[in-house]
Amino acid sequence: MRARRAELVLWCTVLWVCAAAGCGRIGFDPSALEAGDAGGFDARVPAPDATTTPEDATVPTDAPVDAFLPLNPDAASLPDATTSCPSVCNDGCAGGVCRIIGDELPVIVCPTGMPCQVRCVARQGCMTAIDCAGSSSCEVRCEGDRSCFFGAVCGAAPCSIECIGDTSCGPISCGSSTGCAVGCPGPGSCGFGVECGANACSVACSGDGSCSGGVSCDTSCACDVACSAGADCPSRSPVQCPPGCSNATGCTGVGACDTC
Repeated sequence: MRARRAELVLWCTVLWVCAAAGCGRIGFDPSALEAGDAGGFDARVPAPDATTTPEDATVPTDAPVDAFLPLNPDAASLPDATTSCPSVCNDGCAGGVCRIIGDELPVIVCPTGMPCQVRCVARQGCMTAIDCAGSSSCEVRCEGDRSCFFGAVCGAAPCSIECIGDTSCGPISCGSSTGCAVGCPGPGSCGFGVECGANACSVACSGDGSCSGGVSCDTSCACDVACSAGADCPSRSPVQCPPGCSNATGCTGVGACDTC
């Protein structure tokens, strides 16, 4: 009897010591550590949540100013498609000027709001009227013989027309140009007349037999017409000047004859 009691006391002591030391419990399954048993404790380290940001994650204060700019550049810095060279500018747009070689073009109209230069190089080049009405400035050069046969029309912007080839330039109209300059150095050039507008106008008839079509600037606020010795004007073809502004070689646009 005494031995039985000692045995029971020994077993109770062993069980108490194991329980205190965490040796285990009845029904304990070590595999629960891997299976995440709700009744036990999960020894695995949970994976960080990709949708969360650590509380202490901050943007470095010493980062360069442009370090966090968007990858896409500002639209204002992109090339403006409207600045492309219009198709009529068949000699390019160097310096922002629409350059046209009009020799074989059926229509010659300068782009609106753009400086324009038209050259008629070949003999009988530019067999159509040259329209500068919409350009911000216009320069026409009729270099070939009998070129610009149908003439040129200026708009409201400054306009310059040079009739260089023999018998070049049909009728020329300065329209409402703020400043119109016409040169007729080619022999027999400007044979169909030059008509100035209400603003300042200058016409130089320096070619032999030039300006046989006459010059009309009687309504201009200032008009300078210079007819060289071999030109048809002013003796053989009329030059109409503003009242009181005629002289031996054409018209003067200085002094009282400049009312612009």
